[in-house]
Amino acid sequence: MEKTADIKILWTVLLINFSVFAVEIAAGLIANSMGLMADSLDELADALVYALSIYAVTGAASGTKRLRRLFSAIRHRKLHLVRSVGFKTERRNQAVSYDIKK
Repeated sequence: MEKTADIKILWTVLLINFSVFAVEIAAGLIANSMGLMADSLDELADALVYALSIYAVTGAASGTKRLRRLFSAIRHRKLHLVRSVGFKTERRNQAVSYDIKK
């Protein structure tokens, strides 16, 4: 019974995170806001962690040691990913605005 409750909670949090991702990425694109787009990628990374948690809790995962390493890698690398994507996008926008000003 407890496992079923855990799975329901994980699905709820997954849907919330993915919804926030969708809203933030759309708002970021509309407003041309690098901050919103970078934060949306963080929400997407969180949603992927919850999806992997559901995968693990349902017993579909074998080799829990590999799964723990994957969780750890995602947790430690997602901030780096968000920063690098935000930086590259900002550099692209600077180049585009420079070309427009000429």
